[in-house]
Amino acid sequence: MKPYKILLRRKQNNQGSYPIILRINKNRRSKIISLGIFCKKEYWDEENCIIRKGDKGHLAKNHKVLELQKKADDILNDFAYNNYDFSLIDFERKFRGNPGNLYKVEAYFQKKIDELYAADNIGGAGPYITTKRSLFKFAKHTITFKDLSPSFLKDYEIHLRQEGKGEGGIAFNMRHIRALYNLAINNEVASADSYPFRKYKISKLKGIKRKIALSQEEWEKFKNVDLSDYPNLIQAHKIFLFSYYTRGINYTDIIQLKWSDIHNGNIYYTRSKTHRDFVIGLRLPINEILEYFKSQNKGSMYIFPIILQDDLSPQQFQNRKHKTLSKLNKKLNKIAELAGLTKNITTYVARHSYATHLKQKGVSVSVISELLGHSSVDVTMSYLKEFENDYLDSINDILFEEPITPYLKAS
Repeated sequence: MKPYKILLRRKQNNQGSYPIILRINKNRRSKIISLGIFCKKEYWDEENCIIRKGDKGHLAKNHKVLELQKKADDILNDFAYNNYDFSLIDFERKFRGNPGNLYKVEAYFQKKIDELYAADNIGGAGPYITTKRSLFKFAKHTITFKDLSPSFLKDYEIHLRQEGKGEGGIAFNMRHIRALYNLAINNEVASADSYPFRKYKISKLKGIKRKIALSQEEWEKFKNVDLSDYPNLIQAHKIFLFSYYTRGINYTDIIQLKWSDIHNGNIYYTRSKTHRDFVIGLRLPINEILEYFKSQNKGSMYIFPIILQDDLSPQQFQNRKHKTLSKLNKKLNKIAELAGLTKNITTYVARHSYATHLKQKGVSVSVISELLGHSSVDVTMSYLKEFENDYLDSINDILFEEPITPYLKAS
């Protein structure tokens, strides 16, 4: 049985035709390669992998499909003859007959993004989309991995500074370029000899975004703020509290929660960022918030009225998420102002506050790490760094609480 299949892709183009693709499988993984041929769905013979009469140019198209099938067979036979344990990327490079395409950074960015979308890792795709857009706004032309030299990256860094990016934002983009470069090396589409990050050090970019947490006093003020004159802020306030009460669930996962995710007195969900499963027991504050949104619900499967359609594409979901998150954070800062707080409040402050308050109550870092679903305790420590610094300062203040008069007395 052949390890590949010729079939129609599900998504049609603007002319109402569907692309014909080759899907090759190996080791429970698959790769899709577009053949550059299109046909109407009603004329595709799936069993025989041919285009039936009626589709414009069906004879020429079928001839090309057969040629590409023979090419795939020849490649596989060549691998078998040489007893070569090929990878999917090896097959793709030989099939395309133009391995230089894979050395193009923009194409490889898109390949990574497509793979993340195919794996339903929408949150993971977002940073690569942002970095790709920024990098090619600067480059303005096609570049290869060899072009990503230390001097190129330095010029790109200067460009980002001129755009008003801080050190943390610059480091964010550079880390994703480095991750893509490492992937390209692993897949043998870029040379390790030209690796630019031996000389260009991301670590010199010190501007790591400060993790802001509310103190217990600030949390009480924010939680109990009077919004009776500001009904437009109530939903934002409840979403923030919900995140805090549900172990710091982040915004991407909040907006995807469905009423069907609640049963047996628990909320069940899979975190988008790590694909880790969570079970969170319902408690009174959580139930009160759920009852509020239940009363506001207009038949949607989603708990929170943010995703308004059930069939959004990954890109539409990302756009909707960013648009609503920006509005939500503005409302949270308005609430903070009404509560007499001066800190910049975002949805992530709920998560950082949750972790910090547990630490203040004596919960171990390892347990907090488990509650948050972090990959390591080191990640959790970055959340708690501000608390640790404040704690050390409070210990240091003990020195200054001692009376100094005795030390000033003359002997």
